[in-house]
Amino acid sequence: MDLDEILTLLGRYGRYQVLVYFTVCILVFPSVWHTYVMSFIGVTPVHHCAIPSAAGNLSNSTVPWECEDKECSFSECRVYFNFTSKSGNVTSCPDGWIYDKSIFESTIVSEYDLVCEKKVLSSTSQSIFSVGVMVGALVMTNISDRFGRKYVCLGSAWVQAVLGIIVAFSPNFIVFTVMRFLVGCLQEGIGLVAFVIAIELFPPSCRTIPGVFFNLFWASGMMLLGLFAYLIRDWRYLQICISLPSFLTIIYIWIMPESIRWLIARGRFDEAEKVINRAARMNGVTLPDDIFGRSAVKIAMKPLPASDNADEMSASDSPSLSNGHAEVNSRVQLCTDEENESASSQASSSFLSYLRSKTLLTRIAIMGYLWLVNGLAYYGLSLNTAQLPGDAYWNFILSALVEIPANFIVVILLQKLGRKYPTVVMHLIAAAALISTAFIPRKTASGANLEVLINAIAMTGKFAISATYAAVFLYAPEIFPTVARYAYNRPIVEMHFLGVGQSAFVRSLLNLVPLRRLLPKNW
Repeated sequence: MDLDEILTLLGRYGRYQVLVYFTVCILVFPSVWHTYVMSFIGVTPVHHCAIPSAAGNLSNSTVPWECEDKECSFSECRVYFNFTSKSGNVTSCPDGWIYDKSIFESTIVSEYDLVCEKKVLSSTSQSIFSVGVMVGALVMTNISDRFGRKYVCLGSAWVQAVLGIIVAFSPNFIVFTVMRFLVGCLQEGIGLVAFVIAIELFPPSCRTIPGVFFNLFWASGMMLLGLFAYLIRDWRYLQICISLPSFLTIIYIWIMPESIRWLIARGRFDEAEKVINRAARMNGVTLPDDIFGRSAVKIAMKPLPASDNADEMSASDSPSLSNGHAEVNSRVQLCTDEENESASSQASSSFLSYLRSKTLLTRIAIMGYLWLVNGLAYYGLSLNTAQLPGDAYWNFILSALVEIPANFIVVILLQKLGRKYPTVVMHLIAAAALISTAFIPRKTASGANLEVLINAIAMTGKFAISATYAAVFLYAPEIFPTVARYAYNRPIVEMHFLGVGQSAFVRSLLNLVPLRRLLPKNW
């Protein structure tokens, strides 16, 4: 009896699977918080040069008055030489800056003065965090394969909590960035491994719903972060707040099971059988006494034949790339070490031979581009909601909320219309919405306020780009041959991380190439 048959006997959505699934999915919350916390602690507050008391008050005689697009304010980076307009010359702020605290009590920008010539450093820090996530994705999968899913996942959560607290006490920007990089390295040790543990609980034919609900936990974590940030306006206390909850998972040592597939792959059949029997008791299911058949040399799922036809490939067998991080839900081939080496060799050989296929190279290029666009647009929106009109906290929560219907609706569309057309249409909707927001004035010539319209269109874009994640992570693996599917998805995943890393510079890019200059002068 193979493992898929055992999982089917345990019940499609048995009490045990559902309970463990929700328990494991909660682990993703701290990963979400560390990913998006820069949306709040990395915001640049309104600021201007500090004026010594001897020079007088803030006024046109001490700080230049700058106007852009009919909006005027005191200069953020310049003061008059000797703090008097009589000199006619300006200089950079010799006494530092004064930051507005009405919205954000403190951020790393106000803490480390990351403004003016240093304003790109905040974006650089988030980009370096994304590099850490990419490094962790390459390393943590191998570590979890060797030492087990459970303890790698929990260990990553605990170490990340410690590093997160160190981040909160960073004495300077360099320490902050290095610690954030290390926090990023552990992201996939939590999110990726938790995703694999959660999905492996169900038979392959029943993994669509758990996969969708996993994304809902991601969106729920974002909404919780928005609430925390609203209540805690100091960046150091907020950083501590999102780090401490990971220590509560110490109770998971006793309640979280090890991956059954990993146990079997390592030949630890007695431990696997204990987990299965516990699940059977909770689900009220009776299993055969010798469920594995100890005389069997291999306990594995039947492999699918290699095929270029996407229709012959099961979506449940494909790598799943969820919002924010590359989740590999690869098929676990439960066999002896010699067989694993043989399978790996076969996949590598097939991958190299298929590289000569123009069709497959074209598919890699297209899917790589789609993942690059998804990472850039999704994270560019999520990390810059504070730039939208209105309340920064509500905008962030709303941007997470729209992901919930997006995931449900796109699944229905994929089942009814296939993969291709929903993927293309959702990308076009996202592009149209996001581009149009740049050309809508906040106020019309008659004075009508259009900020609500701008936010509504921006959220439509967020809805569409969130839907494309669900579409592409199903679509991408299905168009590649089964035998080399993981190898084909590796360069695609790297393109995704490249887009995520560059998304941190979206705001900086807009400062370099302001689209407002393309608008009519009366806007």
